[in-house]
Amino acid sequence: MGFTCPRGHESVGDEYCDVCGTPNPAVFQVAGDPTDRMPSGQVTSDQMCLVCGTQRDGMDRYCTNCGYDFEMGEPLVAAVETPPAEAPPDPVGEAPSDGAQTPQAVSMQSLVLVVGVNTGKFEEPDCPPPPSDVSERVFIVDRSSIVIGRESPSLDIPIHGDPYVSRRHAEVVWLGNGWGIRDLGSTNGTKVNGVALEGREVKPLESDAVIELGFFSQLMVRNL
Repeated sequence: MGFTCPRGHESVGDEYCDVCGTPNPAVFQVAGDPTDRMPSGQVTSDQMCLVCGTQRDGMDRYCTNCGYDFEMGEPLVAAVETPPAEAPPDPVGEAPSDGAQTPQAVSMQSLVLVVGVNTGKFEEPDCPPPPSDVSERVFIVDRSSIVIGRESPSLDIPIHGDPYVSRRHAEVVWLGNGWGIRDLGSTNGTKVNGVALEGREVKPLESDAVIELGFFSQLMVRNL
């Protein structure tokens, strides 16, 4: 029968998401209070994720496995725009009466992200010790959702040597007709071309855009 996973993916299987492997909440129920909060309103540090069952990492806001928001008590669903519906095909040999082109579906395009550092930040007085390796790394994004964060084997794009980057800092998502990025509640925020993202805003990415996060880390968009 299939289901829609908490991250917004359409899955054919009933138990696990075909795209990201997240369990179907309707099949794997996790026992406990849905909010799991103390009477005082403070969130406990020994919570279990209500989506995938992973134990909360300290007082981190988001589940390190699936992005569940412990403070809001809701899964972190990828913000994906629905592509516009296609017009019905015109009869063979006839053009649209108003001369307009029939819209075509946009297939997901690969995205190239070049991860590097802004060496100009090294001169600022409060700059943390710079990483020993400042060479650029290239990542090819070919999935509808990838997470950027502080160095961890579970991340799609790990950022090394920048203590100002959060464990799960930002997410790059396919919007149906292009790529976008949003901040995942990081401590120090995310900027695109110098403009900070607000709340759960999803900022469309254009070729040559510069994504800034942490103190000196940056990602450059290439080959859209």
